[in-house]
Amino acid sequence: TNSLPRVMRQHGFDELVDVVVGGYDIKRPKPHPEPLLIGLGRLGVNANRSLFVGDTLHEDVVAGNAAGARTVYVGKNAPTTLDPQPTYHWQDLEHLARYYGRGKRG
Repeated sequence: TNSLPRVMRQHGFDELVDVVVGGYDIKRPKPHPEPLLIGLGRLGVNANRSLFVGDTLHEDVVAGNAAGARTVYVGKNAPTTLDPQPTYHWQDLEHLARYYGRGKRG
């Protein structure tokens, strides 16, 4: 059985997430953009109006860039010039929490 819906409910993510794309939905995993494009399609959102947040340069940033999304790499170390380049680099999720998190904003 798929335990993802149960885990999401348990942690309160079910109220924050509209679409989940799992391995059972795709033929080509990241760094291919297919998982992102499926999710965006389900949401009815154009990639150029989206922000894809991830913690891996060579999977998340590559997939987001290939899908045409703005990308955020979350990690302590900044990407080097040889790494895939995200639109933004954040040390942590504070920026995201400030705008989209529960509780205080601003």
